[in-house]
Amino acid sequence: MGETQFALSQNNPATANPGNFNATGPKAIPGFYNPATGEFTTHVASSATPQSDAQAALTGTSLFFREDFQIKIWNYDQSTSAQVSCTASIETADTNGVFEDSYTVPAVLSGQNWTCDVPVLTLWTLQNPGADAMSAVVSVEINGVSSGTGPARVSTQSFSLTVPGNTQTVVNSMIFQI
Repeated sequence: MGETQFALSQNNPATANPGNFNATGPKAIPGFYNPATGEFTTHVASSATPQSDAQAALTGTSLFFREDFQIKIWNYDQSTSAQVSCTASIETADTNGVFEDSYTVPAVLSGQNWTCDVPVLTLWTLQNPGADAMSAVVSVEINGVSSGTGPARVSTQSFSLTVPGNTQTVVNSMIFQI
């Protein structure tokens, strides 16, 4: 058993332990260790290396905002054991590209109605935030209609919104009748 440790220590740590980011793994500092002197010399990154498009920083206005969708669902043809969820998605197309965020939450039963509060938190860097429009899609899904075992029922509403200002929270109230 003691020899097993020695044998395992001879394996390449990057292949012996996937995800172990040691000196030979993907997050290693490139360089050379001189065992005679005990010195480690790093490789200097060349400034002539072009930056890839994926690494290029976006320019424009960074906006950190929240669209809050407060949803009331009226459905008198459902069991109290039905599984109800709400999803909200927002999207905009800007010269920097397409930005999209979404979130799904379970609904809460209150009497005969279900409610959802779906916060969609975003951080987008837009070139034209004052001129950009957002599209929103809000969906409600009910599983277990009538007897609690029926097929899913889905209702969706789509609409346009304006891009809010930085740090702004916009509340969107809506009613679904399914």
